[in-house]
Amino acid sequence: KIQAKPQLGGSYAKGTWLRGNHDIDIFIKFKENKDLSNRLEKALKPFKYKRIHGSRDYFQLDYKGLDIELIPVLDITKPEQAKNVTDVSPLHLKYIKKHTTKTIQNEIRLAKQFFKANQLYGAETHIGGFSGHAVELLIIHYKSLKRLLNSAKNWEEKTVIDPAKQYKNKKQLLLSLNSSKKQSPLILIDPAQKDRNASAALSKKKYQELIKIATTGELNFEKKEFKLKDLKGYIILEVTPLTGKTDVVGAKIVKVYNKITKDLNNQGFLVKDSGWHWEKKAYLYFKTKSKIPKLKEHKGPIKTKKEHSRVFKSKYKKTYTKKGRLYTKTEIKHTEAKPFIKELIKEEYIKSRVKTIKYLNR
Repeated sequence: KIQAKPQLGGSYAKGTWLRGNHDIDIFIKFKENKDLSNRLEKALKPFKYKRIHGSRDYFQLDYKGLDIELIPVLDITKPEQAKNVTDVSPLHLKYIKKHTTKTIQNEIRLAKQFFKANQLYGAETHIGGFSGHAVELLIIHYKSLKRLLNSAKNWEEKTVIDPAKQYKNKKQLLLSLNSSKKQSPLILIDPAQKDRNASAALSKKKYQELIKIATTGELNFEKKEFKLKDLKGYIILEVTPLTGKTDVVGAKIVKVYNKITKDLNNQGFLVKDSGWHWEKKAYLYFKTKSKIPKLKEHKGPIKTKKEHSRVFKSKYKKTYTKKGRLYTKTEIKHTEAKPFIKELIKEEYIKSRVKTIKYLNR
């Protein structure tokens, strides 16, 4: 009873789905850009569904064991006609279908399994990895996972890939892109949308992890099971996340993880290794310098800044100069990492972003 047409989307439509994946995306394409989400919702009344809020609301429903996502979009033929970021998705789909063969589709499957097994997959804020679309574009560009990895060995601090050669050169490309789309270490120009970086959500950490794996050649296609008992010598925090959208909740856990990492380093408990894992509960783990001296060096102003120097000297009785700058030494409360973390997790910044957080004493 609505003037719209459905189109199958996602990996199933592209022929790149993985076994065990029960997610089905369906675009609901409207000719007229008017109240799309509400108009679609009227057609869903006979079903049990969930409305998901976003830049434009979409809908989820369970049908015979399949997780269906219904995404209202404007029926367009060019990216510039889009009124919302999701409107361009069917054009991305069209490009992938046009530029893949059965062989390429299987290479994409292999690549997706590889990226998932190595925890490099997912463009959500809390993951910061490669989106499914980015993986598809990379495989279409390089023709196989093997060639992608061989190339990744030589990726620099900032890598630019323009698969459809929509720009004359790298300089023109960088001048044309919006600054927000140039922040990621990999700039992958979407062939269906030349002003879009398909890997804009990629973090430096995940980018470097791919390069490291490619360089060592230690390829893993099976996801390693997370076990707390394997984290010997780590400080472990158990987190009960807040309820809400996965991406939003996950982003808050990442902020807590980043805050703790930063504070540990600033205090002198240098973090040698760390990470986090989230299923029902989240676990944050840190391997640090276990003990630090009681006195910590505190940096003051440049000595030539007379007023600032006067205030610094009036605040601290014992000061000294090093390379033209004033310093002092202050006594710290905790010389061991564990009690420092136990106190840190009581801070409001951390407590407000999770339901509960506690030190896991094993």
